[in-house]
Amino acid sequence: MIDVNRNEIYRYLGYRGITPTPEVEEKVEKCVRKLQEAVSPRSFYRYFPLEFAAGSEELRFAGITVQSKGLARNLRGCCEICMMAATIGPGVDLLIRRAEVVNMADAVIYQAAGAAMAESFVDEVNESIRGQALERGLFCRPRFSPGYGDFSLEHQRDFSRILEMPKTVGITLADSLLMSPSKSVTAVIGLYEPDEAEREAHPEGGCIKDGCEVCEHPCDYRRNVSSRETT
Repeated sequence: MIDVNRNEIYRYLGYRGITPTPEVEEKVEKCVRKLQEAVSPRSFYRYFPLEFAAGSEELRFAGITVQSKGLARNLRGCCEICMMAATIGPGVDLLIRRAEVVNMADAVIYQAAGAAMAESFVDEVNESIRGQALERGLFCRPRFSPGYGDFSLEHQRDFSRILEMPKTVGITLADSLLMSPSKSVTAVIGLYEPDEAEREAHPEGGCIKDGCEVCEHPCDYRRNVSSRETT
């Protein structure tokens, strides 16, 4: 069962500084229970060496070349990357489509709760990658998804091909590059060797599970906390 932060659901629903009514809370819990029964989480990831073109924002990994100022900044100092794909499965989309016909309020909650659930599952996968890196003496940077900043969404095609997403996780791409199932995420995670001072300051292995949005540590590699990966 995927643990879901209810505050995240309410954030997606637009409850900022507003306390939901008991009726809304009851409806959200009902939808979350149905989602838990419908999800089929799957993930897959691979590691690749990372190269930077000298004096540029051009990165090379997994046989591809990426031009992205944002991703280059995020991966500065990294020696390798992890390409990951994760989904909570097609069951969520089915629930949403059915609810859109009979109860739009439920459909909106399924959308919000599904997004929060996908984010939670991706965090779990991220933690597994972070733990594996720590066993090798490496730390992880915050994950960075295609379509975020100037990391072109076109690279979804590379993710699909390199990770064989239709076969490994059941994710396919439309011509518009939208993923199906919709509650799916792809991302790059940089791995680097920290110095001793950083090891002592962050024995847990670098970036915390809850990400840049709640981290208080000053860092050159922070995501823009006003935005998040689209799930």
